[in-house]
Amino acid sequence: MTIRAFLLGTAAGLMAVTGAQAADLPGEAVPSAVDYVKVCDTFGAGFFYIPGTETCLDISGRVRFRVTANFDAETVQFRADGRVDFDARTATEYGQLRSFFRLGAGDDRETNVENAFIQLGYLTVGLAGDLYNADILYGINDFAQGGFDDTLQITVLADDLGGGFYAGASLVTQTDEDTRVTATDFEDDLEIQAAVGIAGQPWGGVDLSVFYAPETADDQWGAKLTGDLTLAEGFDARLSAAYVDAGATEAFILGAAGAFSISDAATIYAGVRYDIEDDSDDDLGANIGVDYTVVSGLVLTGEVSYSDSDEDGDDEEIQAILQLSRTW
Repeated sequence: MTIRAFLLGTAAGLMAVTGAQAADLPGEAVPSAVDYVKVCDTFGAGFFYIPGTETCLDISGRVRFRVTANFDAETVQFRADGRVDFDARTATEYGQLRSFFRLGAGDDRETNVENAFIQLGYLTVGLAGDLYNADILYGINDFAQGGFDDTLQITVLADDLGGGFYAGASLVTQTDEDTRVTATDFEDDLEIQAAVGIAGQPWGGVDLSVFYAPETADDQWGAKLTGDLTLAEGFDARLSAAYVDAGATEAFILGAAGAFSISDAATIYAGVRYDIEDDSDDDLGANIGVDYTVVSGLVLTGEVSYSDSDEDGDDEEIQAILQLSRTW
C-alpha cells in the first residue's frame, strides 16, 4: 500500500466516524428520571414520600441502657432494649389511612412484635395500646395501674369532636405477646374499654376511662379519672383517682405528680401513689427523678423510687435507676 492510499483511507475513516458521532448527538439516550426522596409535611416532621406513591413513611426508634440498684435485695441489674417503628400514612376520601408496626428487643434478645395495627378514620384494628388510661406518675417507675398489656382490639375512637373533645370504645383481648388469639369464651377472654375526655387545651386535659371484664366467677371493672394540667410555663401536674373492683378485692387508687423544667435541658419530677384496699394493708409508692437532655435525642435519667407493699411479702423497697435513652 502506498503512502497516498494509506492517507486517503485514514481520512475517509475519520470522516465516517465523525459523521456517525455527529449523527448520534441529537438522539443521545437520556438517563431515566430518578425518584428522589421528598419530604412529606402533611403528617408532621420525619415523614417522607415512598417513591412513586402518595404514601408517607416515618422510620423512628429508641435504644435504652439502664442500671438499677435495689438496696433491699442488694442487687444491681443491667438492662438494654431497643425498638424500631414504621409509620405509614396516606390521606384518603375516608380520612387518614395509617398502618403502624413496632419491633422490639428486650431481656431475652428476641425480636417481638409490640404493635401492629391499621387505622382508617375513626376505626383501629390490630395490636395497639389500651383506651383505658393506666398512667399514674411521671418517670421510669411510674407505678402505673397494672394488668393492661398490649391487646388485640377493635377500637372506634373519635378524636376530633371539636374543642379538643374525644370519645371511644374498644373490644379487646389480652395477647400474652401473641399476634393471634382465639377467644373461645366471651366471659373469660374478652374485655370492653371506653374513654371520653378533652385534650390539647392551654391548661392541659382530662380523661375518664373505664373497663369491664366479664368473668365466669366475678365480673371485674374499673374507672379512672386523670387530669394532666399545665399550672404554669414549664410546670405540669398529673392528678388521678381510680376505683377497681376485681371481684374478690376492691381498691381506691390516688395519685399526684409534678414536673418542673429548671432549664431547657433539665426537668425534675416527683410523685406519690396511694392504694386503699379493703382486704389488705394499704400500698404506697413514690418517686423523684431528673431528665437531662445531653444532646438532641439523647436523655440521661436518674431516679429514686420507694414502695411499701405487703402483696409479695416485702414491706419496703428502695430502687435507684440510671438510664440513658437514645431516640431518633
